[in-house]
Amino acid sequence: RQLRSFQTENRPDTIFVCGQDDRQQPIKTNAEVLMITIPSIETLIDKGIQHQHANDGTEDGAPPMQVTIPLPNLQPKHVRDVLHGIYTGKIPFNDSARDNAAAH
Repeated sequence: RQLRSFQTENRPDTIFVCGQDDRQQPIKTNAEVLMITIPSIETLIDKGIQHQHANDGTEDGAPPMQVTIPLPNLQPKHVRDVLHGIYTGKIPFNDSARDNAAAH
């Protein structure tokens, strides 16, 4: 269920903006899922840029809060891999990552 939420960006309220210049990409996620899995991430989320966005049908009618967290020094793929691990409990490795680890 958590992986499906991550893959479909179900009710995202947190956006990690990763990379720089033309390689910058937003990665949407849900703060509640992140904080349940890794409680210490609340500090990072609290330091993000908070703003309201258009009403998406919340029960009380108030515009939901959204947090943007700039991560310009991190590559989007690496952040997606970490978030995938948080949501699934599994760390995705590809061949180049294994080759790099073996070389060091």
